This record gives sequence, C-alpha cells and structure tokens, in this order.
Amino acid sequence: AGNKGTSSRATCELCASGKYSNTTGAVFCTGCEAGRYGLRSREDCDYCQEGRYHPDTHGTGAHVCITCPAGKYDRADRT
Repeated sequence: AGNKGTSSRATCELCASGKYSNTTGAVFCTGCEAGRYGLRSREDCDYCQEGRYHPDTHGTGAHVCITCPAGKYDRADRT
C-alpha cells in the first residue's frame, strides 16, 4: 500500500504528498480529507497537529497543515 500500479510501468508509483493508498492493486491514490495531511508514500493520512488545520473539502489532499490565524484555535480532541 502507498503505491499505485499502472499498466505501462514495470513498477508501482509512490502516492504524491497529500494523497494515500491503503489497498492492494490500487490504480489511483486518494486525497487526504479536511483536517488531515499526508506525506509521500503513505498508507493513510495523519490528523493536523494542535493549532493547525487544513480546510480541503474537495479531496485534493494536503501535505502540510496551516497554522490557525489569530482569534481561532484547534484542539486534538478528534475521534
């Protein structure tokens, strides 16, 4: 997992940062959902750290989280 296969290659490609693959035989990588980020070649996305967020709601994936602006916050009480 963390790789995707293409029929024209002899090997599988790594998923790009902000995307993941947790299935065997994947043909595409999935973008990390809002509030999570992924580093290259991951099998899952991690939650953003306290005080940081990623608002992506289009599934394009995040490879970094953004620091909360003044007057706003984020806690790590995620389920």
